[in-house]
Amino acid sequence: MKSSQNLPQSLRKAIAAAVCMLVAGCAAVPKVNDNPVPQSPQIVGARGPLTQAQSRALLSLMAEASAKDTIYGFELRNQLDRIKDVDDHVLLHDDLSEVATPFYLHEVAEAAARHGLQYLSDAAFSASRFEQLPPLARNALAAIPEEDAVTREQYADFVEARAFRASLFCHHEIRLNRSIDPRCVTSCHLGTSALPQDEAFDPAASGVATFRTDNGSTLTTDHRLSKAMIQALGRAWPQTMDFFDAVNIALAALGSAAEPIRANLDEEIDAFAGLVFRAFSAGQFELHLFPPRLTTTIAPRPEASALARRQADTGLAVTNLRHRTVAMRDETVRRFLTLVDGTRTLDELVTDLNAAIGATDDGAQGGVRREAVAQNLGLLAKLGLLVA
Repeated sequence: MKSSQNLPQSLRKAIAAAVCMLVAGCAAVPKVNDNPVPQSPQIVGARGPLTQAQSRALLSLMAEASAKDTIYGFELRNQLDRIKDVDDHVLLHDDLSEVATPFYLHEVAEAAARHGLQYLSDAAFSASRFEQLPPLARNALAAIPEEDAVTREQYADFVEARAFRASLFCHHEIRLNRSIDPRCVTSCHLGTSALPQDEAFDPAASGVATFRTDNGSTLTTDHRLSKAMIQALGRAWPQTMDFFDAVNIALAALGSAAEPIRANLDEEIDAFAGLVFRAFSAGQFELHLFPPRLTTTIAPRPEASALARRQADTGLAVTNLRHRTVAMRDETVRRFLTLVDGTRTLDELVTDLNAAIGATDDGAQGGVRREAVAQNLGLLAKLGLLVA
């Protein structure tokens, strides 16, 4: 048998999904001893639901006991690795909940239709556009009419072995236009974390430039206006820019190289709009009708999101102003975030933070220096936690 490392990605994902369903169905298997002693899990014979710890122990036992050179064993170990850093409450919600019943997308759409609703798209627009799928899969899905979105996305789920969805629905009487004109992005605020890979990048230079987002994906273009606009947006991130404000900043950055672009500006803008739409469809750009209320500028009395401060009262995971989860590094950072409430100057933050952690503000006895507090304010801004 060939090594499972050489299996096609689609097959590996399908097997992974099957293993997920197996783990989620553990309510009908014998219980595993949940006693936290340093020994191998022991099956004790009673039938019934498993706790999160028992489920982890069972999956660990199955992964260790399965043959190393089988597809099944390979995916069991993949799934064990997948859940190792997942919190217990997330594991329970996503994989083990007794009240969670799996449905195909078409079944959900049919149920929604009985209540006057129609399927719109996935909450993550890129999941409904297939830009990240291999060409063979994209071509096959393209043969299904755009109007039959449920069928298209149902088959995409099969290709990706997708087991979790965040679907959007709307009222059935709304007439949807699923053939989207890329120029619609010109009415939006744009945002991207993409920055040029080449430190000597010059948007006015000819040739292809490659940009990398903070999640590691890349986009390339040889279009001068696009290169200058992506550079401007990447520098402003996580703030967004009005489309035409970004155009003006890009034209100014191009200097004399902007003259031929200005002479043919409508076509140049159309070219960039097409790039933005494709990048948005691949999850590399964000589009907003209304910009997030955040800032990358440190105010005299900086203020962090009230929601994030409230969440930091009880834990290290908070939600930023882009609706993303941010993990605080340690207890000191957590306490620091709670103090950034718009009432303190930088020096007051230094004093109050050191008082909160029982240290002095001169850096002695584990205290936090002014420079470190200023640096962490900049980090809060880049993480989208400071309110404009």
